[in-house]
Amino acid sequence: MKISKNWFVRFEPNFQSSQKTILYNKLNGDLYELSEVYFDFINNINQKKEFSILIMKKYNINQSDVEQISKTILENLISLGVILND
Repeated sequence: MKISKNWFVRFEPNFQSSQKTILYNKLNGDLYELSEVYFDFINNINQKKEFSILIMKKYNINQSDVEQISKTILENLISLGVILND
């Protein structure tokens, strides 16, 4: 799996609150605000075990929940075309 070259993560300042993490499609201009867990997933896309450990420690959840969260995030990112499933 790899991230499509059409998508990248950028950080936007927001003067009303803290900085926002944005998933941006450079071809069509689509923007999605990323939650922290999606950002962690994208950053660890090739290290599934590290993502599982990170999310279990960060959010204090069990392994079976991590697997379901991982699966849902992956399906969502594939459906948007962010992740290429090769």
